Amino acid sequence: MAETKKTLAEIREDANTAVNILNGVILNTDKTEITLAEAEAKVAETLDAYTQRSKELTFESLAGAPKPMLAAIKKLNYDVLVKKSEKNGATGVVTYSITDGTQQIKLTEFDKTTKSAADSNWTNIATAFCLQATYKTCLDLGEKMAAVRKKLESTYLISDVARKIEMGQTPNSKTQMTKNLQSVLDAVVGTDVAKVTTKDLEYVYTLMNRRGGCGVISTPTLKSVEILLMDILHTIITNKTYVVNYQQKKVSTVADNPVEVETLTDDLTAA
Repeated sequence: MAETKKTLAEIREDANTAVNILNGVILNTDKTEITLAEAEAKVAETLDAYTQRSKELTFESLAGAPKPMLAAIKKLNYDVLVKKSEKNGATGVVTYSITDGTQQIKLTEFDKTTKSAADSNWTNIATAFCLQATYKTCLDLGEKMAAVRKKLESTYLISDVARKIEMGQTPNSKTQMTKNLQSVLDAVVGTDVAKVTTKDLEYVYTLMNRRGGCGVISTPTLKSVEILLMDILHTIITNKTYVVNYQQKKVSTVADNPVEVETLTDDLTAA
């Protein structure tokens, strides 16, 4: 007989029980003689169980849509549980509670489950785009095209299939790279679904690289770019716009003296 899977409500109850036990260990009120490490591991286990079950149910629901990949992009996230810390102001002791959160759907995971991408070769096309983006970054930093090509052709980790995909000879051209990004999105959802603009390309350029150390830039991989692809597709398909969040001054009045308080908002996101 197949094992009956727990509902999300049942797993949530398990998570709340586990976090209560953890708090009991922290506050020395738990009588089960469980260790702190064991209590923390149990909380992590239940949170992971909720995440996996929520993802499974979400994928099953989306797979039944007429266009599963498009439905997944519109959905964007699935529900998860998060462990939230709470510090007692008087004692300084940190305890925990369970709260709701979300996790973004990974295109590769969803496509592996549903085989619903317009082109099964889309991951190779996306990887070829990553290579072109790496060319651009090297050129932006002053390297010469001939030297860059010689270096990357022998050292860049990429499949033979992806390397042979034609992406043009001008990675520093916005027109060419916009076309390349369009080819990636077309491979995911099909043609005439999402029209790429230079704003979408700039979104990718802004977020694709990360600091790899002092004076070092780490360029994108498929794993990092697929998150941006989902962002772009969701933004285009749902007719949303990109929003810039930044550090803002908040003015509060203490007595009659205005006080400027700096608050840090989130990084650049697709609203």
